[in-house]
Amino acid sequence: MKDNVVETETQVLIVGGGPIGLMGSLLLSRLGVRSLVVDLRGRTSTHPRSRLLDAPSVELMREVGVEQQVIDTGLGPDWTEYNRWFDCLAGKEICRVPTPSFHSVRTRRSSSMPVMTAQDHVEAILYDQAASDPNVDLRFDTTASELAQDDAGVSCTIRDNQTGRATPVSAEFAIGADGLRSSTRAAIGTTLEADFMDVFFQDVIFEADFSSHTSDRQGGLLFIAHPMGNAVFQPLDGVRRWRCQIGGFDRTKQMTAEFAANWIRSALGANDPAPIEVRTMTEWQFQPGRAGRLGQGRIFLAGDAAHVFIPTGGLGNNTGFVGIRNLAWKIAFVLRGASPASLLETYDTEHQPVAEQRVAAGRRNAQLSGGIFRAFHDGGDTEAAARNCRQYGEYEGLIYGYELTSELCARDDEPEPEVENPVCDYVPVVRSGRRAPNLWLDGSWTRSVLDWNGLGYTAVLGARVDSAAWRDAADAIASSGFPIRTEVLPEVEAASPYDNAEVVLMRPDGIVADHWEAGGVGAGEETARLGRMLPMAE
Repeated sequence: MKDNVVETETQVLIVGGGPIGLMGSLLLSRLGVRSLVVDLRGRTSTHPRSRLLDAPSVELMREVGVEQQVIDTGLGPDWTEYNRWFDCLAGKEICRVPTPSFHSVRTRRSSSMPVMTAQDHVEAILYDQAASDPNVDLRFDTTASELAQDDAGVSCTIRDNQTGRATPVSAEFAIGADGLRSSTRAAIGTTLEADFMDVFFQDVIFEADFSSHTSDRQGGLLFIAHPMGNAVFQPLDGVRRWRCQIGGFDRTKQMTAEFAANWIRSALGANDPAPIEVRTMTEWQFQPGRAGRLGQGRIFLAGDAAHVFIPTGGLGNNTGFVGIRNLAWKIAFVLRGASPASLLETYDTEHQPVAEQRVAAGRRNAQLSGGIFRAFHDGGDTEAAARNCRQYGEYEGLIYGYELTSELCARDDEPEPEVENPVCDYVPVVRSGRRAPNLWLDGSWTRSVLDWNGLGYTAVLGARVDSAAWRDAADAIASSGFPIRTEVLPEVEAASPYDNAEVVLMRPDGIVADHWEAGGVGAGEETARLGRMLPMAE
């Protein structure tokens, strides 16, 4: 006779407890949704693959209450102002490329700033935050299998890897944040449509004191034109902890710690007896691509399960954060009955083009970086190649200026702002389908318009809008169960992207759903005008 097994019930099952899965659990919790996070690993990452959190990702850290903890782990502004290319780490600098999208300084573009840190630090911070959250149940060292769905919900079996005990799980929805080799894709009948390129790197985490060679030549990425194959040194703590990506090695031979240490010493290019202590190693292959679809029914994909990047410019993990931010509020709104289930179809509609654009940008970054190496080896113009490589470290248009197209966003009659380079250049503008521009609400830059995001829709009222009627309209809609509130802007100058006479409707993820002149709406018509772009259940 089998032991009595009690089924575990939750609202959302999250398969994968990396940064995207953990962030998903925290975003859902803010909206009152319970989740169960299952991860095959016994602990969070000890071999950091990602390092850069762009400013929009740090906005999410701010939203879930861990922004300062994450900033405290970062390299700071000195290390993040440039990417540099050398013939060897202690040798001649070939060129440098400015990296304003990496640079850890606050600007007017965002309520946060980029942070160059290590994935294991970020995962540990998110794990601790989730572990302390009563809405989140973490089950690491646990295998999920037999994921299935029907009209009633999602079912799965989880098995404790230590005890072997199996537990059935039922949930309303499931999110597969289980990485490159996702098993969740099969549950929705899709595959990763990737370009498996014949490019391999050995990823080495090591400790060494290279301060005498880098104190006056710091950079987020330190590329080396090594005779045995190009490499990248990446500082993890700015002191002793490093990551080195070694290219061009003989894959028919086993990469040993001794070989890796000797290779790193040769790339250093100095007669330096400083010990090199290799901690972990792993191999990876360029394989950019996307899943054929991001969801079906009650099961969705996020992070590397949904899209895979060439690791150039930190686009992979950050695109995962964009996606989970898009998905989490939609699941929560459907669960609370505020929105119809059809709302969830817009996740694929909106996020696939964002992922496609960024996957292409990652491929282009690899080509541009390679152009500097080719120019150096061929005796060409490395400075010209460096200028062509601008988007590797400056891609404000990509992370701030993308525009979503779906039934959730009105269509603006005005054309998009003209920019010379849509990847690099960003013009702050209030425009349906785009991120709401940042606006600091105080002179000390501590409170931002973007801090109003997260819990529901927000009708942002210009300083000269009659707020009482719009507040009453929002309250009437909220009383029916749809989360919406109003906030009032301070008086803004003419150069501001916001308008003193305008109403801006922001979604929970900070996307502008609609905007209009308040004076064009008749008395008593405010509720109908607000509701025009709200995904309310009937």
